[in-house]
Amino acid sequence: MLRHIPPYVLEKLEHGQYSGSFEGYVLLIEIEDFPIFSNVFISEGKRGAEALSRFLSEVVGPPINMIEEAGGFVCQFSGESSYAGFLRWMLPV
Repeated sequence: MLRHIPPYVLEKLEHGQYSGSFEGYVLLIEIEDFPIFSNVFISEGKRGAEALSRFLSEVVGPPINMIEEAGGFVCQFSGESSYAGFLRWMLPV
């Protein structure tokens, strides 16, 4: 599992703010049946692992770009899923 620190949180940390809260929304993106087909890639050894990495970049990359362009941020990557956050005040009414 890879955690990503959003720019909003880094900015707060730089100003010495180590706790807080905000209103917002969370979006879960999940690749259906990921464990099944990832095992197929992994069974191919190094070549399969590299192919799986390329696949994930191609499949997950565009939605992540869309999230960031809309003002959101990716909070966590976890194999078949990613969590994105959107601060309430950043979204259009």
